[in-house]
Amino acid sequence: MEEESMFRRTVTAYSVYESQLKQRLMMDYDNRMPSERPLRLEIGITPMKTVKVDVENDLLTMDLYMTYVWRDDRLVWDPEGSVDSFVLKAYELFFPEIELYYGTMKSLLFDPERALVKVTHTGTLSRLRYVRAEVYCDLSETPFFNQTCSMVFGTWAHDTRHMILSSLPNDGSEYCSFDSKTEEGCTCNQVTLQTTEIVYECCPNEIYPTATLHLSLDCGKYQRGGLDECALPVVLAPFLILLVFIIPRKATDRALVGSIVFLILLTIWGSGRITDEQAGLLRLSAVAIVAATFVAIVTCKIDPAASVSLTVSQCDDKGSHQSKARLATMLDLIMFVAVNVLLVVTTTITFK
Repeated sequence: MEEESMFRRTVTAYSVYESQLKQRLMMDYDNRMPSERPLRLEIGITPMKTVKVDVENDLLTMDLYMTYVWRDDRLVWDPEGSVDSFVLKAYELFFPEIELYYGTMKSLLFDPERALVKVTHTGTLSRLRYVRAEVYCDLSETPFFNQTCSMVFGTWAHDTRHMILSSLPNDGSEYCSFDSKTEEGCTCNQVTLQTTEIVYECCPNEIYPTATLHLSLDCGKYQRGGLDECALPVVLAPFLILLVFIIPRKATDRALVGSIVFLILLTIWGSGRITDEQAGLLRLSAVAIVAATFVAIVTCKIDPAASVSLTVSQCDDKGSHQSKARLATMLDLIMFVAVNVLLVVTTTITFK
């Protein structure tokens, strides 16, 4: 009981001292003015989640943790009373507004009235914000890889004469370490925070500090309108294999058609505008066209005197010619159905 009573008295004394300390420090504090000019503000921006990549409207939405660190010499004290830090309401202190240029930004955790700032005895202040930012980004060509979208943050009221902006340590280039994959199949690969300065045409003598977050995005699976300009030939080209069995009735004709289809597949494959899933479909289709052409040539060689295809077969010949023509047509039909089923299943899985 005596130890518990002593603990309570200690906690009470600590709370009283902290309350008196806050009251003394804030007595003549003016939250409309910084303690020094220019104010040196360090900023850190960490992406936490890629919410949405709206390709139709060219909009990128992300959740971000924003960290601000700055000094205020008016909030320095000797930590003799065991109080080396405390928290204050953000609206009680001077804080340079940092807004998102060319987009919208809103707080997610709490409203500005409830935001807190940690104050240490050295006069170092730190504030953490969790926000959702939405910016315009040119996403007109999909699928795309290593597409850079930028979010520019800065202040409208304070130029470099009043504020100097720099990035916090370890906020340079790094790979996205968060859950960045969206429902659209888009992912973030790399994030870079860079502090720069901007000059507006209206005010050439005023230089405004900014912090730019560069995001490298891959959006390979998303297709504008279901199938975009690139995905349509990826779907149609493999089915040209079926022409090998339908149109030609000579081995040389079938070899020519098979070679043409194979070259079409290679051209699309080497275009660099396809996803990994689409590349897998084309690789499978290339193997299928080689196998189908080989079988088609063999069926023509079974009976050189007969013209063999799914549409026309010389089954009116007598003797061995009739049975050979039927065998060749049957082999064509089996390969035709097998390739057709394979392509339909694989294409459905690729573009589901």
